[in-house]
Amino acid sequence: MRSIKTKLFSLGMAASMLLALGGCAMSTPANVGSIGGVEIPAGVYLLAQYNSYNTAWPTWRPAKPPTMSRPC
Repeated sequence: MRSIKTKLFSLGMAASMLLALGGCAMSTPANVGSIGGVEIPAGVYLLAQYNSYNTAWPTWRPAKPPTMSRPC
């Protein structure tokens, strides 16, 4: 049988975890920055990143391993 201290400690830990997780709100910023006074929305920034990635991917080639010369 568990002691009353263990039960109260467990209850306190559960309450603190609930409060800690309940206080967190995950949200994305509306604007990621500004260039020359023009605000850049997060969606436009993500679209530009995705477009750049898809443009660069076909041109990427893995580096060739160095060739080893045979001893004579």
